[in-house]
Amino acid sequence: MKSKVKVLIALTAAVLRAMAPGVASAQTAVDLRTQVKSGSADLSAVGPTKPAQTGNALPATCTVGEVFFLTTALEGTNLRICGTANIWSQAGGRITLKADGTEIGATASLNLTSTEGSTISVNPAGGDVNVSVSPNSSVFATRELVRSGLDNYCTSTSANSTTYTCVEQAPLKVYSEGMRLLWAPDVSCAGGVPITLNVDGIGARRVLQNNGNADPLPSQCAARSQVLLAYSGALNSGAGGWRMMSGPGGSNPSIPRMIAYPFDGGGVVLPVGKVVYIPDVPFSCTIAGWSMAVDQGTATADIWVGSDGTAVPTSSDSITASAPAAITSGTRVRSTAMPGWKTLLSAHSSLAFQLKSVTGATQVTVGVECDQ
Repeated sequence: MKSKVKVLIALTAAVLRAMAPGVASAQTAVDLRTQVKSGSADLSAVGPTKPAQTGNALPATCTVGEVFFLTTALEGTNLRICGTANIWSQAGGRITLKADGTEIGATASLNLTSTEGSTISVNPAGGDVNVSVSPNSSVFATRELVRSGLDNYCTSTSANSTTYTCVEQAPLKVYSEGMRLLWAPDVSCAGGVPITLNVDGIGARRVLQNNGNADPLPSQCAARSQVLLAYSGALNSGAGGWRMMSGPGGSNPSIPRMIAYPFDGGGVVLPVGKVVYIPDVPFSCTIAGWSMAVDQGTATADIWVGSDGTAVPTSSDSITASAPAAITSGTRVRSTAMPGWKTLLSAHSSLAFQLKSVTGATQVTVGVECDQ
């Protein structure tokens, strides 16, 4: 009986050994958490694994210890961990900082910020990322730009003889006291009338001769010439303007002239309306002021300028607008105040002085100062 039992046991064991491959192949699911006995698992011989969740957006909530692979993040910054409930943080080591190849420290993140005068370039190079900072040429002038003179060179393109505009290579933001500008008019200025220059759209400012008062002559701002200007906020009654660096008081001063005529009544009060003519002024100039003298009393005088080669000027050729020359006290006066006056006197113009009013004066001398 015992021998039969032993045979049965042996046969059963053999059958089980024969069935073992089939039995093993039927086991397809393994829970690694329940199979690890020592508290750790060696998966080095296992094929590819994906231990983190994957997606194009972080979950709204998380528990401490969760890991997530964010597919929409920059390469190398994809892995996020949940170190505090519902808060995801980027996983990764510290960034090593180098200056010209020499390590100077480490940080968890690096933020590069540029200032108005700098430009930042970032270029990957193997295991490093090279960062270079260069000056912004629209803010800082290079040595080559300073030497070329282009930084303050301004060429007009407005095709207007009284209202000029220009744009510099490096545009200004504001006009500064004393700043210099090399201006190249595209057309000759009208002369004898106010002209303005608007640089980089900041605003139109009057251009004046070096004396800061008279309007330029056509010869002083001829087409395609180069005119050195300096800005002053005190010019044009505090409205600001450009002063020519040549002319009266400048490095290339003009010649001041005086054109005058004495009215003499021979001891009798001069009659109102008396006119005298100067038939020809052989040079061009800009009227910069006027003066009067009387032996006594008061007087007012108008000034006419004519360009007709066959006729003397008339009252319709008056250049004084509503502000004629006048002496109301004392016996001598000089003034550069000429509101509304036409100040350009072309070569070979004719000139006339008219007494508009006289009170008690038997002698009156009227003159104009003219910068040639």
